[in-house]
Parts: sequence; C-alpha cells; structure tokens
Amino acid sequence: MTDEQQSQPPIPESPRAGDTITTGNIAGVGIAIGMGASVTIYGDIHYYPIKLTAPLRALFAPLIEDRVKLFAGRDAMFAWIMDCARAPAGSYSVITAPAGFGKTAAMAALVHQTPQAFAFHFFTPLHSDTLEEQFFLRNVVQQMASWHGRKDEVSSDLNELRALYQQFLNTPLEHTQVLVLDGLDEVATWRLAPYLSRRLPDRLHLVLTIRDTGQDWCAEYQLPADQVRHVPLDGLDRPTVASVLRAAEGPYGAVSQAIADDLRQLDEIVRIAAYQANPVLGADPFYIRLLAEDVAAGVLARTAIGSQPSGLDAYLDRWWKDIKQRAGDQPTKDLFGTLTAALGPLSRADLEA
Repeated sequence: MTDEQQSQPPIPESPRAGDTITTGNIAGVGIAIGMGASVTIYGDIHYYPIKLTAPLRALFAPLIEDRVKLFAGRDAMFAWIMDCARAPAGSYSVITAPAGFGKTAAMAALVHQTPQAFAFHFFTPLHSDTLEEQFFLRNVVQQMASWHGRKDEVSSDLNELRALYQQFLNTPLEHTQVLVLDGLDEVATWRLAPYLSRRLPDRLHLVLTIRDTGQDWCAEYQLPADQVRHVPLDGLDRPTVASVLRAAEGPYGAVSQAIADDLRQLDEIVRIAAYQANPVLGADPFYIRLLAEDVAAGVLARTAIGSQPSGLDAYLDRWWKDIKQRAGDQPTKDLFGTLTAALGPLSRADLEA
C-alpha cells in the first residue's frame, strides 16, 4: 500500500440494491442502485458507480459539504443537465454566471448525495493543489480508469497522465458517464484547452462551469462548438430565497425561518439583495447567504432588515469599515496583507502570531 493510499479516508460502500437516493434538489427525480451496481438517474440514463483504490477526489468532501448547507433551487438547471446527458452523442454542458452566483454550490449539490454517479473535479483556491495540472489529471484519470474497469496504479508522471487522459477519451464507453469540472476560470498557470478541445465520444458528457466576465469562453477553451450546450445562471427568486433562510442554522435559526414566512420582510430581503449589475436577474446568491447566516447567528436582528445596504458591494463596504473601526487601520492592513501573501491556509496560531 502506498503512502497516498494510507492517507486517504475509507471509501463508503455502494448502496445496496433497492436503495433510493436523491441528487441535488431535482424534484421527482430518483436515483436507485439496482442489479449490477448501476445507478439509474433521470429516466433511462444509467451511470456506474466510481470505485477507486485511492480517490483523490475525497479532498473535495469538505468543500461539497460546506456548499450544500444553504443551497436551494436550481431545479431547472439540474433537469437541463440531465436532459443533455440523455442524448447518445457526447456533449459539453456549459454553465456561466457572475462571481458569487452559486456555480460551485450547484455542482456540489448535483454530486452530493450520489457522488458515485459522477466523476468530478473542483478548481478552488481553497486547495491550491486542485489548481495544478498534475493533481487535476491524476484525480480525473483515476475516475476515468474506473469507467473502463482499470485497476492498475495511476502514474504520477505528467506526460503519462496527459497521454492516459487522451487515451481514455479515445476509448468507447459502454455506459453513459458524466464528468463535472467546476471553476475553469480559476486555472491561471497552465491551459485547459488541450483537455477540452477534443470531440467527445458517444455517452460521455462534460459539465463545465465558468465565471462570466464577458469573455469568449468557447474560443478560450477551444470547445467544439457543435457539441456545446450553454445556460447562464440567474439570481435567486423569492421562493428560493425563502428556502435558503429556512435552511440557515444557528442560535437564531427560528428568526430566519420567521422572516421566510413573512412576505413583507421576504420582499425586503429580495429588494436589498438584488444583483447590482442587473437587478432583473434576481437576488445575489452570495449576499443572500451572508444575510441568512447573519440572521441565524443573531448578528442581524429581524427589525434591522430594512436598514441593510442595498447590494453586496455596499454590504461588504460596511463590513470592512466595521472591522477597521474595531481593530484600527494598521492591524487591519497587517491582517489582510498577511492573508494576501499567504501561500496556503493559515491556522489560528498563525493568525494570532
């Protein structure tokens, strides 16, 4: 057993035949583990569980758990993804949205309850390793190897990993498979285009999320245009905002639930959190999460909802001024200077020092 295998958490057993599981928040869509350990999702689409001896993707478990805590809605997007995967021909399903619109949360919800139905990789600054080409390839190739029943050790050599990835793209699939790649725009030191420019074989579907900054992402990643399906994410509507408030946990969780049931206050929150660049899109998901957490933690009183700043920028500006007032200019600058220059996550002891 390698050091890497020893360091990985145990792999959960696959559900038994007859178990019924749900994925994300797709209303009425069931996933069942049937004979032959196949996963049936959204009608007649069958996936086969990811079973690996050293799943690097286990690194993403904390990220996924965090993102689904206050997740709600997006049923139409999930149904759209599954409809794309119903087609026998390979496809790229591209989801774009501004920063903070919940792309990662949506992908986390998609794979959360039935992770064995999907292969996935999240490009996230929270774990710098995930942004490296070698880690990305090892993680994805491990999962692709499972599709083809490969049990051999995955190489750590970058060139061999590149070759294996391309080899697996050329290998016909017996069953439908879905690979989720979240946050392509986070990759800055190497190019993803060589891994996305190939025409996908039958039964292989890639789900990609990209931060929308007005760029020509199809050309940037050299995606084969005729295989691309695209949907932009809107903000949150009123029922979804209410669901987020009801899901908020904390000592004042009952208060956030009461706000969700109060149509006047719910309208006020939707108005305050409207996406500044284009209010027609709906409420800014990131701002809604912050407000829901503030209410549940007792930081924001129910009577103070109407006094909150309109728009995320104004909220963050007030938050920043409050920090400076409490700590003073220089300590605040020192703290954020340290966070900016840090090569990785800082412990409590680091921050205290």
